[in-house]
Amino acid sequence: MHLRLLLSAALLFSTMGCSKKEDPAPPPAPSVGRNEGHYVYNGRPTDCTATALVQSSIGVDVLTLVLTTKPQPATGPEALRLIFRKDSNRPVSGYTPVQLQRVVNGMVEASYGVNSWSVTTSPSGGYSGTFSSNNSYLPIPVSFTDGTFTDVRP
Repeated sequence: MHLRLLLSAALLFSTMGCSKKEDPAPPPAPSVGRNEGHYVYNGRPTDCTATALVQSSIGVDVLTLVLTTKPQPATGPEALRLIFRKDSNRPVSGYTPVQLQRVVNGMVEASYGVNSWSVTTSPSGGYSGTFSSNNSYLPIPVSFTDGTFTDVRP
């Protein structure tokens, strides 16, 4: 009986073996739907509703995207305004950032440069893209990372 128990334990131990502990998968990127956006402001994830405005004048197109925080914080209305420009004869991929503005309680709190971006159009004519802004040179560093907006229509 003891021999049978020892053999069973040995067989169980040999089939277990050693396995590498797997690292947990990173959290999935937020799912951003039509007329929505997302970004991380100084480490704080922020979901948004998004609107777009395109203005054309004398050979220049200006695309303004407004990402309005949802839900609005108790401190008052908050939004992020992304302003891009391109020559009118260039494709949408030709948009370059003018500035990123953080708007709090209806006032521009501060304006920042944009370090990386992309702007494309969806089949339905909306704008989709990505952005980030790292302003480590400021006395109090400010960063906007993982910025996305999806199918935002004018």
